Amino acid sequence: MAEEDEGGFEFSTYIIGAIAITIVMLLLLPMLFVIGKSTAFSAYEEEELYQVSDMRESLGSEGEGYFIANTMSTPMLVNDWKDPHRTMLLIIAPEKPIDETEADAIYDFVTEKGGKVIVAADGTNANRLAAKFGVTFFGFPLQDENQHYLEYDQENVPYYPSWLNVWSVAAVSEDVNEMQAGAANRGCSEFQIVNKNPSSCRMPIMFRSPTGMKFEPSERDTTHPHERDVKVLATASSSAFIDLEGDGDASNPKNPAPGDLALIIRFDYNNITAYDQVREGQSSIGGDVGS
Repeated sequence: MAEEDEGGFEFSTYIIGAIAITIVMLLLLPMLFVIGKSTAFSAYEEEELYQVSDMRESLGSEGEGYFIANTMSTPMLVNDWKDPHRTMLLIIAPEKPIDETEADAIYDFVTEKGGKVIVAADGTNANRLAAKFGVTFFGFPLQDENQHYLEYDQENVPYYPSWLNVWSVAAVSEDVNEMQAGAANRGCSEFQIVNKNPSSCRMPIMFRSPTGMKFEPSERDTTHPHERDVKVLATASSSAFIDLEGDGDASNPKNPAPGDLALIIRFDYNNITAYDQVREGQSSIGGDVGS
């Protein structure tokens, strides 16, 4: 009997030890993966041209007054947010592919709960999520001969031009391909921006080594044409191409140049019903995603 008790005690010790080791590994492994790895688009980086920090400050407690949190682990956290229709998720330069489960959660967050999402990616890591909205990110840099900006050194001498530094003029809520000529050529005034009414106008946007996007309507867009509104807010020039071969050669037939590469696409899902605790009732709201 004593031997049986001793054997049972040893077995329990092994089990407890194995569980403890597993817990420690689960805590340490994520840290080991990111040690020494710089996050190029951290919301807390203030050096050089990291403007995510500027966005955080302008939207935070000292700016617009929004509460801002950093989701270091997984976008699956959208399932736990109490007021999804009052919440925006920013996915900036994802460093690993968004998996199917995460993509489903984010898709439901937008289309069923009225959440807002902005996805900014320069490769294919966001394609599982983008595909659910009919969008594909190309996996290679976009180069644009006609829409690129110059950078200058401290002596105000321009560096050698790079077609990877792309600019565009973007609308906020209108499809640039459908805007009237007058509106498309009009810049948004300070009055419009301050009053949050940037309509029938466009604003300059600068991109650093972006990739292009393409949108393909789904069958559901045909059967449910009023379920969502899709708008291309910014495009590259007609001469832009995807540098698939890495040679920067616009004349290379292996570098696709479809002539309609999008840089920003907006999706609005209308008439989503959500419970609003502040207004003590239900209200029809809209879910949005921007790429």
